[in-house]
Amino acid sequence: MVSSPTLQIQTPDAVATGVITSPSGTGRQRGGDTVTFYSLPYSHIPSPFAAAEPLRERVTVDATVPKARQVGLTVSAPVSAVRAAADGGALPPDLPVIAFLHGGRYESGHHDGSWYGGQAFARDEVVFVSIGYRMAFEGFAHFDDEDPAHYRGTDDAVMALEWIQRNIESFGGDPTNVTLMGQSAGGGMAVWLARRDHYRGAFRRIVALSPGYPRQSFDRRRRALPFLGGSSTREKLTSLSPKRRDALYRRYRARYITDSAVGPNPFDGSQLVDVPILLTHTADEFYLEPIGAWCDARGVGARFARMFARNLGATIDPGAYIDACRTIDPDRVAGRMIGDSTIRRWVSSIAETAPGPLWMLQFTGDGNQPALHCAELPLVFDCLGTLPARIDALLGAGAAERLQPVADRVHCMVQAFARGERPEWREFDTDGERYSRTLDITTGAIDSTRDPLGYVRRAFP
Repeated sequence: MVSSPTLQIQTPDAVATGVITSPSGTGRQRGGDTVTFYSLPYSHIPSPFAAAEPLRERVTVDATVPKARQVGLTVSAPVSAVRAAADGGALPPDLPVIAFLHGGRYESGHHDGSWYGGQAFARDEVVFVSIGYRMAFEGFAHFDDEDPAHYRGTDDAVMALEWIQRNIESFGGDPTNVTLMGQSAGGGMAVWLARRDHYRGAFRRIVALSPGYPRQSFDRRRRALPFLGGSSTREKLTSLSPKRRDALYRRYRARYITDSAVGPNPFDGSQLVDVPILLTHTADEFYLEPIGAWCDARGVGARFARMFARNLGATIDPGAYIDACRTIDPDRVAGRMIGDSTIRRWVSSIAETAPGPLWMLQFTGDGNQPALHCAELPLVFDCLGTLPARIDALLGAGAAERLQPVADRVHCMVQAFARGERPEWREFDTDGERYSRTLDITTGAIDSTRDPLGYVRRAFP
């Protein structure tokens, strides 16, 4: 195999030549069998708060290294698939495609994040696309003249999906077999894009990993804040320099430290189209969130939960909810409530209202190694060998060697779903049982449970 072949591919969107060339750039070959095209532009954004526009002109992009491009996308694919797609006389390989939306509370993160590279998927004959989008005020501040359900951040993702439809065949992917996957805020966006007013048939199924939304709308919040309120919010934000706008966002964000400060809201499952969903969450999402961890460490977690239950969205007598939390883990009531109010309430709501087939998977741990938010990422992406210190902090010492069989299982489960296979366990609503599969991140043990989020559903209807 030639390590740095030169190929020429032309599409309506772009032209490029180089190490390995495809529609929008030269990519760097990884490990001999896969190639990654970094930070490809997929739209033109005239100004921070303007609607994105499709790329019209042909551009040449060096995509051999990641760029500091927030609104872009990165494609990983098998070298053989890109070569075959470049051969004008051959049929394209038509590999399944995963389009991924990163997390970060709708305010941070990057499409080239170190935990969600697509090389493992490309190695296994899946074309992987990681999508960047506008965040914070630029992506999710909502203005009076805008459609209530549309945000620039989610509209960016729609445009990226349209780019995939036009271009992914040149990377060996099948535009009719796209799975939209997201984690945390990205999981919330993935489900949001299945709304009837957003869905355009650009993906066939969803993998939502610990999806979350803000508890209140931006409209409600900005009118309570003197420095944001009123009908001139757009003008105020547009007039600021990027540095001052970032400082203003930090000031705004400080008021919502146990919640996403921005993001699409309100979630309404009755608006979703019928697409299959693989829905996951971790059993101990935000045990390490600073406020909850501080309260739990001092034995006042239940007091925190009682005081702030209604502020966090619970609508029942806090006593019943606290008793349920104590039954699960008596030492981390505050951390559990924060995880329930920011993630698991939305997992429950999606499961209860989605019109299509849905399978739930709960990642569990134990008292010494809880299943924290993001614990599934190194397993889904089969990247236990990267950033060993961070992986060990999240999954316990020696995780790379100890959990490799678990990563193999989870990674294969996700790619099988992307190929159109049904998960091996029963759907969530089988006979009204609210069925869920569980997977222990410490041992890899698989089990099943019924209605694991019943106490959340009752507290956060």
